[in-house]
Amino acid sequence: WHRREFAAPIRPPDSATQRPWLYDASIAFAVAPDWTLFASATRGLEESGAAPDNAANRNEVLPPAISTQQELGFRGRLTDGLTLIGSLFSIEKAAPGFDANNIFGLFGELRHRGAELSLVGNISPRLRIVSGAVYLDARRSGQPVETGAWSKEAVGLPKFQAMTGLTYTVPAVAGLSFDGQLNHSSSRRVSSRSELRTPALTTVDIGFRKAFDIGKAKMAVRGRVTNLFGADSWVAARSELLDRPSRRALRLSLTMNI
Repeated sequence: WHRREFAAPIRPPDSATQRPWLYDASIAFAVAPDWTLFASATRGLEESGAAPDNAANRNEVLPPAISTQQELGFRGRLTDGLTLIGSLFSIEKAAPGFDANNIFGLFGELRHRGAELSLVGNISPRLRIVSGAVYLDARRSGQPVETGAWSKEAVGLPKFQAMTGLTYTVPAVAGLSFDGQLNHSSSRRVSSRSELRTPALTTVDIGFRKAFDIGKAKMAVRGRVTNLFGADSWVAARSELLDRPSRRALRLSLTMNI
C-alpha cells in the first residue's frame, strides 16, 4: 500500500494511492567453498522523479513506476582478501520522456539488459582495490517508439561505465593513506529525434587521509582533488538537457568522533 501527496504554493493539493502486489525472491547455491551462484526476481515501486525545467509541466512530480528485475550471478573469493562478483540482469519499467506537447511523463516501456562485474578487496596488506564495470543495453518500446516520436535507444544512458579505486596505507606513518580513482563512461544519446551523442568521458581523482587522536577524540583530515586533469565535455541526461562535468577542485575536510 503506497500513498503519495504533493502540495505546491500555486497548485491545489494532489494525492494518489496505489495497492499493487509486489514480490521479492532469491536463491543461492554454494558450488564450492569459495564460490556461490545466485538468482533473484523482484517486483517493486520505483520513484520516477520530477519533470525537468525544459518540460511544459516542469517540476511536476511523476508517479512511482512498477519495476521488475531478474538477476543471475556469481560471487567468488580469488584470494583471502579479494572477492569477484558478476551478474547478468534484466529490468523493465515505465519509460520517461516527452510527448508531442512537450509534456514529460511515463509514456512508454523501458528495458535494461546488461552485465556487471566488480572486484573488491586487498591486493596486498596495504593496497586495497574497489573496481567495477557495467555494460547496459537500454531500449524503449510502446506507442512513442512505434509512431517515431522516440528512438528505441534510451536517452542519457551510457552503454558502458567503469571505475577503479585504489587505496594505499603508508607503513611508515600511522593513520596516513593515499587513494586514487579512475572513472569512465561511454558516449550518450542526446535526443530522441536526432543521432547526436555526447563523447565518452574519463576523469581521475586523487586524495589522502590522515587519522590521529586528540585526547579521547578521534580525528581525521581528508583532502581530495577531483577531475585532476580537468577533463571537459558535455553530458546528456534523460531529460534531453546537457550538463558539464565538475571542473578540477580541491576539497578539504576535518572530522571528529568523540
